[in-house]
Amino acid sequence: MSAPASMGRRAGLAAPLLAVIVLLGLWDLVTRVFHVRAIALPKPGNVFRTIIDNPGFFASNARVTLAEAGVGLLLGFGAAAIVASLMAHSPTLERLSWPAIIVLQSTPIVVLAPILLTWFGFGLLPKALIVALFVFVPFATNILTGLRSVSPDLLNVAASVDASAFEVYRRLRVPFALADTFAAARICVSLSLVGAVISEFYGGSTSGLGYEFRRALSRIDPNVAWGCVVILAGFGIIGTFAVLALERRVLHWHPSHRGTGS
Repeated sequence: MSAPASMGRRAGLAAPLLAVIVLLGLWDLVTRVFHVRAIALPKPGNVFRTIIDNPGFFASNARVTLAEAGVGLLLGFGAAAIVASLMAHSPTLERLSWPAIIVLQSTPIVVLAPILLTWFGFGLLPKALIVALFVFVPFATNILTGLRSVSPDLLNVAASVDASAFEVYRRLRVPFALADTFAAARICVSLSLVGAVISEFYGGSTSGLGYEFRRALSRIDPNVAWGCVVILAGFGIIGTFAVLALERRVLHWHPSHRGTGS
């Protein structure tokens, strides 16, 4: 790795870390300067102390929420990739699919939660499906944009050598779609956590960070409630950085990543 690339990578890691430190500092400053009551906004030190003093409690609930978010993220991505691929190969199917996608995007997902619970019960599946609904539209629209971004010149070259539709898809459309797919993934990682929390609000849960957040609010325990929020935010940041790291490794050849190092 070259020195400029190494410095750029360190700067890319340091900037968000500095932003988190500044945010925590502002949080603490606001609670002290304005004498905010703990029930409204506890001091960050108290929140982190609660997390450290109860590692098993937060870890067990985090595992539940991460399982819901992870399974739902994979389901949503898989469904979106299939639908977008079919739409990219069939203008007729694309015209038929867009109204359904628009309806799905316009429908508040929370109103679908009771329906999914009625159909699938109170286990992992309905919660994962709620997460999948949260991430499906961003994934589908971005993947379709990427699959359609192949230049006509390259498609003409492929046609001139009698490349099959599958070869065009595998060698041209998929590589061109990767950048847009990763862009969607950076957003969907956080959306999957939001979906998991909402599924726990309405999904008859007995565990999970969303469930414990709601429970802490009902018994007026702001430190536990904000502890759940902090952990969820941390997972969102870690997940986003994981996607960025994978993107750099997979798309090292892409113009947007040339010179950034690996």
